[in-house]
Amino acid sequence: MATPDSEVLTGLPPRARPGAWVAGALAGLGRVLGPCARLLREPLLHFLAYGAILFLLGEHLHRSTDIYRIVVTPQRQIALAKQYAAQFGIQPDPALLRTIVAGWIHDEILYREGLALDLDRHDQVVRDRVVQKMKFVMEDVAPPVEPTTEQLETYYRAHTSRYALPATATFTHVFFSTEGGQRNALLRAEHALAQLTRSDVHGRSELGDPFPGRYGYSAATRGRVESIFGKAPLSDEVFAAPLGRWVGPIRSAYGVHLLYVYTRAPRTRETFTDALTAVRADYLTDAQKEANRAEFDSLASKFTVVQAAGSSR
Repeated sequence: MATPDSEVLTGLPPRARPGAWVAGALAGLGRVLGPCARLLREPLLHFLAYGAILFLLGEHLHRSTDIYRIVVTPQRQIALAKQYAAQFGIQPDPALLRTIVAGWIHDEILYREGLALDLDRHDQVVRDRVVQKMKFVMEDVAPPVEPTTEQLETYYRAHTSRYALPATATFTHVFFSTEGGQRNALLRAEHALAQLTRSDVHGRSELGDPFPGRYGYSAATRGRVESIFGKAPLSDEVFAAPLGRWVGPIRSAYGVHLLYVYTRAPRTRETFTDALTAVRADYLTDAQKEANRAEFDSLASKFTVVQAAGSSR
């Protein structure tokens, strides 16, 4: 006998019965997922999924075990022997080589364990070393081709300023120390200048004080003069003072000087023949830089650089 509740439920229209909408939704979902469900039941898909899982597990196992497997190849032993010979000038005997190999194994164990612990990450020294080695690798990948004479001549004409011989000067000087006061040094220098002008003597160093360097210089470049006397008025006057007479007093990094310039040679350009060795070296250096730049550009094309929000460029 039907209960009042059941009678009420039975009398409802089909679409108003509880659960009817659920059944309809499931039926629609089945129609949508039907092809996928059939695909998931395909044995081939199961085989490919299992294969992929096994491959990934194998790779993980290989990486985790390979780091703890050290193979000392004959090539490694030869390389270690060559390294020792290059450093000490003799080839190691068998007993010494075994010791060298044992030391390499010791360091390799520490190195690999450090890698396993990620000790190489966020280490600036390690980063710099890897960057340096990558630069060496790029140079090995793209070494410059030996240039022809025509290429070198073209390069020489395009960079003639590199092969200019600097101006030079031949001169002597008399030195006066300022340890007793700068005014005293200037007065002594002026007195000595009067004597030198009257007697027309050259390089009378006894009129001044002992100088830590030389008193006379032949064909000295500006770079050499500045390395001796500093970037001071004296270095300028060596290449500007009148020739053949004493001038001064002139200051330097040491004190006060009187200066006599014998001769000066202007800046000149080396001929291609004279500069050939330097031209070739410069050409190969520039060619290597260009090859490195192209190799790096190719490498950089693999990367995407994202500027994080809030960081400065």
